Amino acid sequence: MTKVADKSKDTTLVAVTTMEEVPVLSAEEHAELVACLRDAETEVIEGRGATYDSDEMRRRFMRGFESRNTSPDRPIGSTTRSAS
Repeated sequence: MTKVADKSKDTTLVAVTTMEEVPVLSAEEHAELVACLRDAETEVIEGRGATYDSDEMRRRFMRGFESRNTSPDRPIGSTTRSAS
């Protein structure tokens, strides 16, 4: 985990998966992505960016995993294991 030097800055935890296979962007797709990122950066600079509560983001992230549980002994969305 990276340590944050400036403790006054807001931080959030981000789930990271390494060694993912991703498609190579075409020149047109790359240009679209860069334009989109620049637009987003401009929105943040102009104060139109959203500030997220890290605890709420963590809860939403975990709910996503909990709702995808497909174990045969646990109903989808269950957060407790049944006795086997």
